[in-house]
Amino acid sequence: MSFDGEGIDEIRRKILGRGIRGLLGMIKSLRILDHDKYKNMPLNAFIKALNDYRLDIDEDRLKNVLQAHRLVSNGRVEYEEFLKLIKGEMSKLRRNMVVAAYERVNAERKGYVTIDDIKGNFFFNSFFFFIIFCSFLILI
Repeated sequence: MSFDGEGIDEIRRKILGRGIRGLLGMIKSLRILDHDKYKNMPLNAFIKALNDYRLDIDEDRLKNVLQAHRLVSNGRVEYEEFLKLIKGEMSKLRRNMVVAAYERVNAERKGYVTIDDIKGNFFFNSFFFFIIFCSFLILI
């Protein structure tokens, strides 16, 4: 079995099977555990975090996947790169939707978007939809 493709695909299915809230929760948890903010953490802490998340991933298989994708250096996991692998590439449809939303919000061509820009350009009938929209943009 190839750990490059099939291993990461299995892990991706387990994580993304929890939906957007599950992925966002995992991102938040990993960033909280990264005390020094270097976007990496000790391998044992990373494995413990995934186990605490109850993903039921074989530890040896996870280590092999991380090694195959060169995400472990000096006993530390580059978790931001791991998250990029999990999220994968955006589909063309999703990319077009994000670009269209960004162009609408960034009408002044500032090169960045603020929360006020988003609020001023979109009507959200509830805070929930506002959070989902912002979460969608964060994942790009």
